[in-house]
Amino acid sequence: MVSKTRFFTMDDQLRFAQLTGDRNPLHISPDWAAARYPGQIVVHGIHVLLWAIDAAFDCEHVRGLSVTFIKPILLGDSVTAHFDGHVLTASVRGELVMRAKLSDVDRKSIDLPRARVADESPWLGRNGSVVLPNGNNKKPGMEFPVASKVLGAGVLEGLMSLSTLVGMECPGLGGMFSGFSVVLAAEQEDSRLSYHVSRFDPRFSQITMQVAGYGIKGEVTAHVEPPSPDSGEDFANKPGPEEFLGQRPLIVGGSNGLGKTTALLLATGGADPIITYYRSISEAQAVADRVNAMGRRCNLLQLDVEDSAQISDVISDSGFDIRQIYYFASPRIFRRRLEPYQSGDVHDFIRIYVDGFYNIVRAAQRAAGDRKLSIFYPSSSAVDEASSDLLEYAAAKQLGEALCRKLEKKYKSVSINVARLPRVATRQTQSFLKVAAAAPEEILLPLIREIQRDK
Repeated sequence: MVSKTRFFTMDDQLRFAQLTGDRNPLHISPDWAAARYPGQIVVHGIHVLLWAIDAAFDCEHVRGLSVTFIKPILLGDSVTAHFDGHVLTASVRGELVMRAKLSDVDRKSIDLPRARVADESPWLGRNGSVVLPNGNNKKPGMEFPVASKVLGAGVLEGLMSLSTLVGMECPGLGGMFSGFSVVLAAEQEDSRLSYHVSRFDPRFSQITMQVAGYGIKGEVTAHVEPPSPDSGEDFANKPGPEEFLGQRPLIVGGSNGLGKTTALLLATGGADPIITYYRSISEAQAVADRVNAMGRRCNLLQLDVEDSAQISDVISDSGFDIRQIYYFASPRIFRRRLEPYQSGDVHDFIRIYVDGFYNIVRAAQRAAGDRKLSIFYPSSSAVDEASSDLLEYAAAKQLGEALCRKLEKKYKSVSINVARLPRVATRQTQSFLKVAAAAPEEILLPLIREIQRDK
């Protein structure tokens, strides 16, 4: 039995991306990755597999390969590869994250699964091909010498092309590699990888592709990103066109998710919202454009809720007579879980849901003086649920609720509406597995009306 351990760095990411052409921002862009599951840079799954073969594999005859990517591996993880003579695995902190079964079964004796159709979908029937970048003919073998020797140069390129297929072509951005099962050819059959989507399973937002080319032939599974549910193109429930006329509420974190929906509902009702954003000016500008198209006015403020000095400057120098505040600043909620309790996650949540909120309220109260200030603090029904996957999130929200009660006692002119929201359909809460989620406008509009009336 052989075991080896290593860390993957950003240099490793960039080198593999150049080698394969898989430049999916989930693997190389911290800002892009932060807004999507699991909230951090994810190491290419095929890179982990090929490294594990190089590090721990000890076998001469491989003609079949079945791999499952169980959980994402994040940049900076300590990854351990282990081979017991039959199965090759990768683990992080003792938790299995990849499993590869290598067989010496003859290629001709394997019957590939037939194409199946589970549901109508625009993915079904999609086909095409991918090729590795030019000029990399010798580099794969140099980068992964053991894999090249054991599997063959053509197979090595075929496995690398799977990363390019899933990361850049189908499903591409927003997708997630699930696994593959292929048989290996002794000789390279084609210097490109052809694919055909044969199945879509709506329960898990998963596609199945038949692939052939380079030195492999078989089946690939990947999750596709569900359509963003918080577009706000047409609200089922709308406020009256003058319901919030003349009001200028501040929406902290108004560039996407519930903040975006709140801004659009307020503008639909005649308000001129002020929205803050942390990273993406393009997302914030898109919301402002939508508001301006309604004939309303939308101001944009770049704001880091952890920077108390910046918050004071922005609120005191803005010149806005702010009477209502909606606090939707949030880090990524759903994260990879390896342990029952992850202290880093709870600290991340507290910095935003407690420390950041406190910074906003103090600065706004100083600016408002004796004027009435109405604030909305969104908590979560997860506080009432025994969900181990949201333990740290629920704990931070519960602490935030306690802070709201203390602030109301301290500042008599401040009124804070705390609402434990159910799971609402936003980009934050969407997942590959379909779960029930309420339409955001149905939940938010009654709460917005209550805040805007509380003058």
